[in-house]
Amino acid sequence: MNQIVRIEVDESELARIQEETQQTLRLYQEAQAFKVNTRDDANDAFVRVNLMAPRIEELNALRKSESRKFKAIMAPYVGIIDKLTATVDTYKTKAREWRTKEALRIAELQRKEDEKRERKEAVIEGKIAAAEDAGDIHIAERLREKAANIPHKIIEVPKVEGAKVKHTWQVEVSDKMSFLKYVVTVEDTVLLAKLLSAIEFKMSPLVDIARTSEGKAEIPGLKFTQVEQLTR
Repeated sequence: MNQIVRIEVDESELARIQEETQQTLRLYQEAQAFKVNTRDDANDAFVRVNLMAPRIEELNALRKSESRKFKAIMAPYVGIIDKLTATVDTYKTKAREWRTKEALRIAELQRKEDEKRERKEAVIEGKIAAAEDAGDIHIAERLREKAANIPHKIIEVPKVEGAKVKHTWQVEVSDKMSFLKYVVTVEDTVLLAKLLSAIEFKMSPLVDIARTSEGKAEIPGLKFTQVEQLTR
């Protein structure tokens, strides 16, 4: 007969759990109310994230341990872990959303800055052409030097201290016909396999063609087959 082992948890520890549960709830509520409108706000958000991260790691380590005592009181600690994690995620999301908006704002500023530079270059190019037409080579050369020295202002997206930036690539098919025409020219078998796997073939429209043409439609790459089915 298995012996039942009772795990005793003293009242002081239960009180600490209760206190941490209440504190974690307050932290979560603060995160919900937190506003990120500036770079300083975003930096502050990640300062808070980094302050909470060690406690989450500590509790997760205990959660994975073989500590029988921890397992006996696991439920409230799991609640603390989940609430702390939600708090951290809230701060991260708000900081990232601000940075995304800021990146779009700065991209627009950069576009305007580039257009301003291009207008200046166009004006100088016009003067260079006029100088060359007039045979004034020296003025044309000086104008070329001036064009080359037009400052190119680069506006950078502000970094959020304590946060890591991960770059990923996304893709969309902007021209299906051009894409399909390219696919049929690919000779690299590995690349071809990837491209073909990206093409989603919906069979129902093709079945409709087979049915309405009674299999007589001649479409390269398609083979129509009549299949018998027993019906009542």
